[in-house]
Amino acid sequence: MSSHRHHRHHTDKRIQVIKIILSILLVICLILFLIFAKSTILNENNDSATEQKKNMDSILIGDTRYALKDVDTLLLIGIDVEGKQESSDSYNNCEQADVIDLMVFNNEDHTYKILEFNRDMIAEVPVLSLYGEVAEYKKEQIAFAHTYGSGLEDSCENTVSTIESILYGINISNYICTTMSSIPDVVDALGSVQVKLDESYTELDPSYKKGTTITLTKDNSMAFVRSRSTMNDATNVARMHRQELFIDSLMKAYQKSPLSESKILDTYDLIEDYLVTSGSNAQQMVSKLPDYTFDGIVTFEGENTVGDEYMEFYVNEDSLESTVIALFTNPYEE
Repeated sequence: MSSHRHHRHHTDKRIQVIKIILSILLVICLILFLIFAKSTILNENNDSATEQKKNMDSILIGDTRYALKDVDTLLLIGIDVEGKQESSDSYNNCEQADVIDLMVFNNEDHTYKILEFNRDMIAEVPVLSLYGEVAEYKKEQIAFAHTYGSGLEDSCENTVSTIESILYGINISNYICTTMSSIPDVVDALGSVQVKLDESYTELDPSYKKGTTITLTKDNSMAFVRSRSTMNDATNVARMHRQELFIDSLMKAYQKSPLSESKILDTYDLIEDYLVTSGSNAQQMVSKLPDYTFDGIVTFEGENTVGDEYMEFYVNEDSLESTVIALFTNPYEE
């Protein structure tokens, strides 16, 4: 019985973590849509953009050399913090990356996969100095890679470098980083979002009773998705459940009343301060979405342990190798 409960506890915990990742990822997907819609409306010529040239045509994994596939990559970084993305005016910040997912576009068969990284994964993370140079490497959660640097491009690039190192030096072409604080402006663009409650949340509002449908606007949406300490159930899992309700309702609201071209442009202008991207090449990657077929989400196998301060995830080396080989390589021919 004790063993069964122990196994169920870890299964439930993994499901909770997946829910957290999915909720933030859905916000990122909405941002990706807005970026694509904006570039389409403005008829931006992505074909003329200069693609990053790959520095290598093969990699060595263990004792075996592999040819690299023709792929492009886009790293999605989700920061669960309040406010716009602003510089810390320092060489470090307190913004950890809660979501780190790599979109891999296979230009050979026109498919794309999403490679998920556990934010608790332990790896050699570059620690940046006051001058923005790598001072040392620290073995810690990859989520901390974003805390080195000002919180803007340098922090994103440090996260990119960390992931590239994990992937045996595979080049990551571009990145998009966003925060959850873009939500009110997206809600405002839609006018409001109707959410049917499957539980009572009267701590937030006396009218938030189970079974009722509430109206979320720019003014009250953040309280619904972020409140925690004032709730009867103050767990992060409970908060993420409300976020799932909200995101599902948000997507339905958009499908019911798609935004006009002018509204898309106006909304993008509003959320732009919540974004940090690698520039036009990132938009070029997003523009591939309609022409590429989604081919699934890939995760690494590994072991979760309780560290001295935080949860730690240690990737299985065989899983890491086989995943990189499958996603990025072809047999090498002399």
